[in-house]
Amino acid sequence: MTWTFDPLVARNAHFNLTKLGAEAAEYLVNFYGHAPRRSQREDATDRLLAVWSLASHGSARALSGRTPAPPVEFLLREAPPWS
Repeated sequence: MTWTFDPLVARNAHFNLTKLGAEAAEYLVNFYGHAPRRSQREDATDRLLAVWSLASHGSARALSGRTPAPPVEFLLREAPPWS
């Protein structure tokens, strides 16, 4: 299963990657084009492509509640090349 989400919304990223066990497969720059804002400026619509292998060991472990969130130091060290 795949979907996209806004990487700047931490609760979505936490839910998708930690709670569900999905993986961030690709960073998609300006995926939906520019979104107009009320303040007359435009926001980019960057997204992460989430890939969720429903039958994977990682998904089963995440859904069982046994997957702790990784420490920030790990995330910084293991950042993908597009970060």
